[in-house]
Amino acid sequence: MENVFNKIKNGDLAILDSQVYSEKDLRVLAGIIGSDLSKSLLVRDLILNIPMCGRNFDWNVGSVLQHLEAELVIDTLRENKDVRLVNSIGLAWSLGEFRNTNRIITDFLFGTIENATNSDAWWRSAFSLEKLGLGEAVNLLKMSLKGAPLRDINFYLDHVDDKKSVISILILSNVENIEQVIYPRIKNIFMQSNDDVTVINCCWLIGRLKLIDPQIYSKLFY
Repeated sequence: MENVFNKIKNGDLAILDSQVYSEKDLRVLAGIIGSDLSKSLLVRDLILNIPMCGRNFDWNVGSVLQHLEAELVIDTLRENKDVRLVNSIGLAWSLGEFRNTNRIITDFLFGTIENATNSDAWWRSAFSLEKLGLGEAVNLLKMSLKGAPLRDINFYLDHVDDKKSVISILILSNVENIEQVIYPRIKNIFMQSNDDVTVINCCWLIGRLKLIDPQIYSKLFY
């Protein structure tokens, strides 16, 4: 990862957008960055370039940040208020890994739940806050959606690849529509979809609905 580090230090950040690196490689890269005298500037540049780069960059940066000192990230977020950062998946996830309840971190995560248009960042922020002991993730996500009018449940079942749809389905679930609408649709989506995100979301939703109806598996698959 020395080559990757040298390119980053010379301003060639695109190398982190070319692919998703392994956790082992990113841990090594974090170690190199953490031992460099200009680490504060490097971390600042990585974070502030997240909105201008792609998903690979976002995730790679988040995975690097978790292995660095929390203060390096806190300082950048304190001094720079780029509102686009609330849509960073990697940043929302890595902040929970610090297990640090500094106000800068918690304000950023709560702000992401409130303002993110990227539902994956919205989702990860809630689970980061749960790791920090500041609420149960699903309840935080539900509360963030209850302030606005919800659509018909079929709309969300048509968009179950979106995390906000998954939580909206939970909010709208009741004894009648679980049996008559949700189970048949989720079974059909699960059996026919080739999209990994959709299948994963369906599995997660089934797991949550099982808390309401322990017989869900027999109703779905038998």
